[in-house]
Amino acid sequence: MEREFDFLVDTFPGINVNTTATSEHVPEIERMIRVIKEHAGSIRSKLPYKRLPNQVIIEILKFVLLWLNALPPKKGVSSTYIPRTIMTGLLLDNLK
Repeated sequence: MEREFDFLVDTFPGINVNTTATSEHVPEIERMIRVIKEHAGSIRSKLPYKRLPNQVIIEILKFVLLWLNALPPKKGVSSTYIPRTIMTGLLLDNLK
């Protein structure tokens, strides 16, 4: 087991920091990766092209993550603040 991030456990008191080994699986993270891939795949399937440039794929993933972070999750840290606001302090402007 790697101990690369174990110093974070004492850095943030009151927060449960779960460090994992290289080969250890974290079901919550694996589920989120699958959700991102499903959303990106559904956008990709609607496009009329057989192949896409790498930059377009990157922008599709950014778009998916923007909208996944635009709504507060049901079992999230906050029921009113979105993940983007919690992490960056930036609010989405719905009037733009």
